[in-house]
Amino acid sequence: EELELSLSPLELGNLIHRILYLFYKEQRTIQYNQNVLLKSNNPDPQQAQAKDIFLVELDKAHRSAYLESLICIAKTEIDQIKYSHPLFNLDLEAIIGDGTRKGLLEIWLDEELNKKPSNKMAWNFQPALFEIEFGEQHKANSRKYIQFENGLKVSGKIDRLEFYKSMNNIQFMVADYKSNAAPHASVSKIMQLKKFQIPIYLKAAQKYIETNYNIPNNMQIEPAGGVYYSYKNSRKAKDNKSNYAKLVLIPEGNHLQDRWNSLYADSMSDFLDQASHAAYTITKRIADGSFELTDDKAACRYC
Repeated sequence: EELELSLSPLELGNLIHRILYLFYKEQRTIQYNQNVLLKSNNPDPQQAQAKDIFLVELDKAHRSAYLESLICIAKTEIDQIKYSHPLFNLDLEAIIGDGTRKGLLEIWLDEELNKKPSNKMAWNFQPALFEIEFGEQHKANSRKYIQFENGLKVSGKIDRLEFYKSMNNIQFMVADYKSNAAPHASVSKIMQLKKFQIPIYLKAAQKYIETNYNIPNNMQIEPAGGVYYSYKNSRKAKDNKSNYAKLVLIPEGNHLQDRWNSLYADSMSDFLDQASHAAYTITKRIADGSFELTDDKAACRYC
């Protein structure tokens, strides 16, 4: 068995997720105000405030302060797992930089501050909730889960939810961090109901919001799609074009839809129901011991 001398990809990914969560948690505390989109229905005022949905906005003018905060958080977290091996310093430099080269956090921050659709319109969705764990405890010592109308039970954690309000309509997007731009679920695989993460997360997020927040009778809460964010340098050498954000399931008419890897869905609600039904069918077959052979080599990379 080989000795691991530095962080594994999984450890690095978990560390970056943790740092970004703590950074945005800090920004939530700094920016909190009473002008919230939706208020939590938690009876405990302190817990309710911690879960209220309000937009967290980053200002380019404060870039230096943001970077300082990110590096401070990173050093604190890294100190807790630091290995006594010189190669660990390479991991540290990769994350926070070395003075001459940007680290992952600075790359992420600059992309986050500059993200915009290719049509140059404003990116009006702003992050509001982070590391949202969905699922309820149904029995003592049992796993938390939520149950959809068709019987599908799911649990999980969403990296972040972004929101956009227009009149009495609130749209939300599910955001998922990835190490790079390549291994995202393709648009076609999602539409063919072969990749379920974003559709299931959208449906779970809507249920989470409807369950945990006071929604006015005249307010519509609608899923707008998903976005994958790459926290590694994903700019193309040829034209320096950013691959930081990849949008999926953005419906026609949304201002974000323009030559992104977008997906046209006549009815988002209907599509999410289809995805949920397909996922339930698969899980039921697995539970019944029914495994169909497939010629799709991508279905299982180890088969």
